[in-house]
Amino acid sequence: MDFIWHRKNKLLPNATRDWIRTEVQLTLDRKTIVGFVVLQVFEDHDGAVHEILKHDCAHGKYHVHRYYEGPHAKVVESNEPISHELYQLAKRDIVENGMSYRERFLIKYGINP
Repeated sequence: MDFIWHRKNKLLPNATRDWIRTEVQLTLDRKTIVGFVVLQVFEDHDGAVHEILKHDCAHGKYHVHRYYEGPHAKVVESNEPISHELYQLAKRDIVENGMSYRERFLIKYGINP
């Protein structure tokens, strides 16, 4: 079966260096999501880009990487089926909680914002 990818980068609300990057894998008729990545990234003053949090469906299973908890943080997996609703939930998580995740990341790694 053939698929298409739709990619988008967007600043988080009230942010100047915090981005939400989305990649959605769709069926050719664009009716079914078969995979996605929703990633929060932060660009520091030196131009380095840091991944803060990532919701993804690699290997056909939804899971969350919480990079703000440390380099060896446990990946949180779910048996939730891949769907448009799950994709929207992942985006909403980053939009609503992104600044908190970023602050925790900066403290954890000692980065001066």
